[in-house]
Amino acid sequence: MGREAASEGTSIQSGEIVGLIPKKALEAAAAFFVKAENFHPGLVLENRLQQAMRPATGEGLKQFLDQVAAPTATPGGGSAAAAAALAASLGAMWRVWRRRRALLHHVDG
Repeated sequence: MGREAASEGTSIQSGEIVGLIPKKALEAAAAFFVKAENFHPGLVLENRLQQAMRPATGEGLKQFLDQVAAPTATPGGGSAAAAAALAASLGAMWRVWRRRRALLHHVDG
């Protein structure tokens, strides 16, 4: 697209994505345009978290938590840490929401 604009004597200042875009398309664009050495989808944080949260059995979160609590070697600490980080971030989000709600209530009330 940039080459086409240049051939017409103009340039592109910015672009916009309208609507939804598949994550695989973004990963492919990152690999192509950024030209990061050894880039693969496993380096994307969201992919790693999704993989960590998905138990090997394909079962849900409760089964994953039961496996973490079991006296076995797997799932490992990284998977448990990802789940803990997700829980902590949701707790932080709730705390901020409650604080904002209280401030708005105080201003409006």
